[in-house]
Amino acid sequence: MGTARIVFDRWHDRYAERLGGVRSSAVRDLFAAASRADVISLSGGMPEVSRVPHDEVAKAAREAVHHEGAAALQYGSSNGRLQIRSLIRDLMAEIGVRLSADDVVVTAGAQQALDLFAKTMLDPGDVVITEGPTYLGALQAFSAYQPDIHCIPMDGDGMRMDLLEAELERDRAQLAQRLGQLVLRPLELLERRTRWPASASSWSRTTPMGVCASREAT
Repeated sequence: MGTARIVFDRWHDRYAERLGGVRSSAVRDLFAAASRADVISLSGGMPEVSRVPHDEVAKAAREAVHHEGAAALQYGSSNGRLQIRSLIRDLMAEIGVRLSADDVVVTAGAQQALDLFAKTMLDPGDVVITEGPTYLGALQAFSAYQPDIHCIPMDGDGMRMDLLEAELERDRAQLAQRLGQLVLRPLELLERRTRWPASASSWSRTTPMGVCASREAT
């Protein structure tokens, strides 16, 4: 008597090896649950679309088609419209960052930016140092390129610099990143915010990356 064999994915043996370590998107799963009518999500970062000024958005879309014509419906430059990149250049100049519009790439959200960065900077086995816990979307964007991700614990002021520097002593990291910290004592964190990129950059091939947001305690 033969043995029944169920094949769920007939292409499973044709995929690239790097997909072996890729798991279902935690962000996608989170948004799928948050989109249910019976769920009030406080975790996904989903905008409250009922607060979007629908009339103004519709007006802006009509004006774009009216003024740009068919060009508004056509593919544009892969690095973003020049007008937007020029505006970003001007905004960055206000905080002392000097760059040209050609230095700016406009992405379809943070996920695309993280994926492009990882695709450009990471080889299989490269060490990525990140705060723990960190943004799930970043871990997923990095994981497709098969790095070795090391998480550094945080305390009340963010990533612990002593543990980061000890980690850098052990491993020459390709990327050290911080994302989305919300801290209550920004003055105490200032020393870390300047020490962190200096510690990372002192090691060959280590690229410091990330944005730290803060607000004062009330």
